[in-house]
Amino acid sequence: MTDVEYRKQLDTRGQAFLRQIADNPTSIYACHALFALDEKADLVEGIVKRVFGGEKGGAFGRVAAGTFDVFAVMHLACRWQKELSEGTLDHIRGIMTQGLHHRGNTENHWLMYYVGHLLAAEMWPNEPTLWNGLCPSVVRDEAMRWLGGMIDRTARTGHHEYDSPQYHGWHVTPMIALADHAQDD
Repeated sequence: MTDVEYRKQLDTRGQAFLRQIADNPTSIYACHALFALDEKADLVEGIVKRVFGGEKGGAFGRVAAGTFDVFAVMHLACRWQKELSEGTLDHIRGIMTQGLHHRGNTENHWLMYYVGHLLAAEMWPNEPTLWNGLCPSVVRDEAMRWLGGMIDRTARTGHHEYDSPQYHGWHVTPMIALADHAQDD
């Protein structure tokens, strides 16, 4: 098989993968497929508003978001910022500046948490505060400190959270988002 044939087969499989996701778009990650296939972009705003930052019920109900959602939506906002509607970006910015964010309790949760918040701090550096009441530069510095340690550990010892193949994607994907979208090399 030639390199050209291999790349053609790889592209065909990638397009089939995107098609499968785009045909039933229900998640933030499906929004990537919609944009990648250049179709149904009008569905994205509804998906983002439905999935990201819904108000939680109860006496202390508040708009909240978990680590997977914070990371997913900031990766989407960075990668497809020019294609996202103003309403979608306003919704994301609102949750990132006023919502309640959960960090989680495992290494991959913290990685997604800090990557999402670093990207938000860089996207909206002039907001007076982000969700936790701190200014974007303070949030960015905290994220950079933690992420620097994680990158150092990963380079020296590899990925090691339970050594589970299930977690590798949730370790590598935030690192790819950092490489692609963070302002600091």
